[in-house]
Amino acid sequence: MELYKKLFFRGDDLKSAELTFAALGGTIVALLNMAAKRPLYAQVYRYPVGMLFGYGAGSIFHEYNYRRLLTKEAIIWDYVEKHPEHFPDVKPKKYKDILDVWHPIR
Repeated sequence: MELYKKLFFRGDDLKSAELTFAALGGTIVALLNMAAKRPLYAQVYRYPVGMLFGYGAGSIFHEYNYRRLLTKEAIIWDYVEKHPEHFPDVKPKKYKDILDVWHPIR
């Protein structure tokens, strides 16, 4: 179970990009076999290679998206820190201020 978590989970996040690209790599190998009119089990050694390349491409894709998200968040927080006049502190509303008095009729 521990190996499963190391392979397929990143913290709370499922490594969906890596697994999707790995499945895509295996699918591409199968489609190449079908296009060449060979049986699906022909050149079986290409399946793991295609899946490894797909997993690597998925890792690169995930890392690129993660860095892009971090950059975007850093730019937003920098703007918020430099322009506090655009973002005033708002006190949170309490339910007693929002809800009206309610008397059930029985």
